[in-house]
Amino acid sequence: MRTTILTVILFLMVFVFGLGRLDAEPVQTNMGTTPHANVQGSKKVQLYITSWCPYCRKMEEFLIASKIPYRKLDVENNETAAKDFRRLQGDGVPFIVVDRTLISGYDPEAVRSAWDDWNKE
Repeated sequence: MRTTILTVILFLMVFVFGLGRLDAEPVQTNMGTTPHANVQGSKKVQLYITSWCPYCRKMEEFLIASKIPYRKLDVENNETAAKDFRRLQGDGVPFIVVDRTLISGYDPEAVRSAWDDWNKE
């Protein structure tokens, strides 16, 4: 019973703090090396998601339609992804890492711009 209550509380915290920020302006910052920036020698965007997030699905659809390679990381079901998300100071989903650019929220233009800049190198 205690585990169920803790799970519900955790879900509500993620829901309130995660979804409440989806309509906020996206935040972009440049930081040092980020995890998974180059996966097996190929450039891939890192997409931090939750299974219930509609904007995460929209961002994934955008990446597919734009033919941008990505790695999907579920912060609820993958402890390593959750640790990386916290280390990167992710404050809501979707949270996208393109090289050293961090993008919070659904912002396809920012993702496209960061992707294009990364591929100019």
